[in-house]
Amino acid sequence: MLNVLVVDDDEEFRAWIEEALAPMARVYAVATPAEALWALERTRVDLLMCDWRLATSTTGLEVLAAVKEFWPRIGRILVTGYGSEIDCEVSAHAIIGKPCDAGALRELLRLVPLLTEVTRSEALW
Repeated sequence: MLNVLVVDDDEEFRAWIEEALAPMARVYAVATPAEALWALERTRVDLLMCDWRLATSTTGLEVLAAVKEFWPRIGRILVTGYGSEIDCEVSAHAIIGKPCDAGALRELLRLVPLLTEVTRSEALW
């Protein structure tokens, strides 16, 4: 079973993700980058799903970049309702839009072992 950390300031979305992924993942849902850091330091995480626009001065892009630097083996997904506005490099393996389709999200999670395997290979070089 995968350990998924969700960082999103929208409480309803966090609850929806927890329910949607319950059959295949342990979901840890937090609202802020500070809470995410706390969780990353204490829990084995296979996948980070982070909203782009958080209600903090830190963006989801910054969270993903930090995870890529300090925990490169964690799969990273950017979640956003503003996908058409992304015009920069993103430290994510995938970008999904809001609202999400639960079935498509579960299919994407099936790819996480492949994502983390690629990351491990890159880390060897």
